[in-house]
This record gives sequence, structure tokens and C-alpha cells, in this order.
Amino acid sequence: MTFGNSDNESHDDQPAITYTFDAIYSLGLLRVSNFNGSETGRGAKEVDVLISTDGTTFTLLGTKQFQAGVASGAALWQEIDLGGASAKAVKFAIKSNWFGRVFYQGTSYEGAFANASITGLSEVEFLALGASPADVAPIAGNTVQGHFSFGSVTFAAGQASAMVSISPVDPHIVNQPSKALELRLADTGTFTLGTSPAASVTIINDHVGPVVTLTAANGTAVRGGAPAIFRFTRAGNTSAALTVSYTTATVPIPITASGSSSSYGTYVPSLTYDGRPETPWMTSGNSDHEGHDDTPWITYSFDHVQTIGRLSAFANPSIVGLSEIQFFAPQP
Repeated sequence: MTFGNSDNESHDDQPAITYTFDAIYSLGLLRVSNFNGSETGRGAKEVDVLISTDGTTFTLLGTKQFQAGVASGAALWQEIDLGGASAKAVKFAIKSNWFGRVFYQGTSYEGAFANASITGLSEVEFLALGASPADVAPIAGNTVQGHFSFGSVTFAAGQASAMVSISPVDPHIVNQPSKALELRLADTGTFTLGTSPAASVTIINDHVGPVVTLTAANGTAVRGGAPAIFRFTRAGNTSAALTVSYTTATVPIPITASGSSSSYGTYVPSLTYDGRPETPWMTSGNSDHEGHDDTPWITYSFDHVQTIGRLSAFANPSIVGLSEIQFFAPQP
């Protein structure tokens, strides 16, 4: 598909594509073949990837750069790890193309033949979270291309059954999720696909690590006096030495309300940010498309008077404004 902004194409400065699945899936890989042929500059470049579990409310998974297509028109696949995120729908908000056109700016109109304002993709595939060649030992005779291993099995004359043995590798990591290892028949035209053209085996990780808990041995510490003491406890197999890493942490101050001088946005924010509460985002602007606001401001309210130690903010380049913000109490 393509999006354009000229007299001859559509006037669309916010090009986006949404893909909806039949159910919620854990997404493993995104495979993209960008706009190819003679106009490779039309290919999407900077793309916001958003996910949704209901097809309506989308959250930003991350911004990705799609590689440019090729002039020959052949598919040039790029693989992007989606990290097992759960989604029923995925939206691509195309922020720029390989012509250098930046979208979501209010307008990019160029005239009757605004070729540089056209953008789009050729092909897209989503792969559910599963085993990759990195999860198994090398298979003799197979060719590995990215996430895929290509091989073949030969039947001798009179032979009706053949076996392929694939051994999972052991990274010696505990508490890893199970993965499905699937083989699928490739239709080469030399045989007829049967009623079962694919089969899968679940790779499990039976390394269960010791359970470690952390508690405070004393509730207070005194500057220049009694120290803070934390107790680390492990349960299970204690026969081997174990090193446990830790970090200092702060808890965001709950924001009970927020307000702004004006609001203009496309995405619904995530409900979590690194597992912590996240605040809504807004933008204030001053244009024909966003509203006339020359004094943009944002307010945040807490449930009671707080001592503020640190501000954590994430800006979004859309007119003016913020995407995410957090307030932290002061650290010792």
C-alpha cells in the first residue's frame, strides 16, 4: 500500500497501517520487505510500532528504522525482534520515508505530483514467539538465514518414513519460558502437501533456579550511625555458590490528576512503564491543525504534599509537549 500527499494521491500527513490477528499472540519476529522497485525512496523509514490487545487501544512498543527496499523489485527481508509482546493488532505509524519526508507535521503538500510524500511497504509478516536456529544445535546440511533454518530429507527407493533429529542447546539459564519448535513443509512442486504439512515440538527448560527473596532486617538507618541492613534469602538447592545482583530503586509518586492548556494526540499511552505507573501524555501546539495555544502548560497533582527528589521525563517531537513523566521522592 502507499500513502501520499498531493493533488493526485490522498492528503494524508499521518500515514499508518494496522494489522489485526484472529487472536492475541505473543509476537516473536516482525519481517518487513520495504517498498521496492524504482521508487525505493517511498519506503517507510522511521516507524512507531504500536500494539493492542483489543484492536482499539494502542500502546507504543518502540520506534524502529525499516531498511530501504531494492530497485530490482525483489523482496529484501528485515527481521525485527518484538520480544514476545502480546498483541491482537499491530499499528505502524510511519514518521518518515527514505526520500527524507517527515510526516506528522501538519502538512507535507508539495503540489500536483508530490512523489516524495508517498510512503508504504511491500510485504509484512509476523512470527509468533518460537524457537530459532539459536535455540538448537546446528543441523548438518541446513542453511540458516536469519530466524529460519532451511533443510531437506531424502527418501530412498522403497522408503516410506524418515526421521530428523534436532537437539535443543542448553544455555544454562533458569526459569526460561517454553518455546515451540516448528517444522513446515516447503512446497517445491515435487510432491503433494499432505493433511499435516507442519508439526511442532515444545522445548522446555527444566532448570529451576533457587528462589531469592529480599527483606529489610531493620526498618530505619541513622546518618552517621546505625546502617541499613537488608537480608537476602535463598531457598531450594544451596549446594553451589550463587551471586545475586541488586540495584538501588525509587518508587514513582502516584499522580492523581493532570491538566493542560490544550491537547492533541494520536496514541493512547501504555498503562505501565518498566513495570511502574505511567502518566498520560499530551501535546500543545499552535497551528491550523492542532489549535492556537501560545502559552502551553501541563499540571500534575498528587494525593498529598510530596517531597520531590527527581523528575523523569520523555519528550515526543510533536509540536511541543511530553510523552511520559514521573516524579520520585528524594534518595538518601
